Amino acid sequence: MSRFSAESWRLLLGRDHWHFDRAGEVQRVPAGADPAAALAGVSAPPPVRRLLRRPRLEVELADDWVRHLVVQWPRGLRGQERAAWLGDRFAAVHELDPAEWVFVADRDADGERALASAAPRVLVAAVTGFAKAQHATIGRFGSRFALGFNRARQALDGECGVFALCAEDRLTVGLWQLGEWVRVRSLAAGSQPGVALAQTLAGWLAALPPSAPEGVVYSVGVEPAFLPSGWQQRALPLHALMPTQPQSEGGIPPLGGWQAAKGTSR
Repeated sequence: MSRFSAESWRLLLGRDHWHFDRAGEVQRVPAGADPAAALAGVSAPPPVRRLLRRPRLEVELADDWVRHLVVQWPRGLRGQERAAWLGDRFAAVHELDPAEWVFVADRDADGERALASAAPRVLVAAVTGFAKAQHATIGRFGSRFALGFNRARQALDGECGVFALCAEDRLTVGLWQLGEWVRVRSLAAGSQPGVALAQTLAGWLAALPPSAPEGVVYSVGVEPAFLPSGWQQRALPLHALMPTQPQSEGGIPPLGGWQAAKGTSR
């Protein structure tokens, strides 16, 4: 690696363990009840040669740790008003205390609806503290669902579609229509995740107008037990969700992450 290049590191908080990948060297420690204490057990060895650029850290949180919500912004809200309103929505729907959670919404979403996410404040603080201690710059920082969608979105098309991701016994599903998010749900997968996916989709589509277009279920780690009439299913390979370099904009708006959380927390 050139000394002018930034190393790429990856930190994954799974349901039970932290995984830290530094250029193929992987450390694994129990998540524990205290994220900061757990991350204290992870260390990055000094580089062989002095690099002129800080390492770039990508952080992925398992969806067990995250809460998702599709929001429709009230007219006229800007800046801190949006931040306060977003915190109130998560408190109402997920019963979250804004003092203990950090909220972020997709800043690039078209239209009035956006996908928002919440992560425990103690987790976000532990990660930012770890990055500072390791002299690393945080790049992408988001949920497994959000980052997986971003990596796969170049393969997604159509006016209406579903992205479903099942990992570590957690199923997270999002429905979009005409470039806007419509619904999102995250639940324990149980013994029949395909049934849970199919039932979720059937319930959502029943609430849409009859003129709603048919679409495709893009799935990773799960296959729907049955499909609504006219719908198709396309399984995405796991390598489609592996970290890549940032891609050009276009198509369905990408999801944000908590590297921008200061603007949407309170």
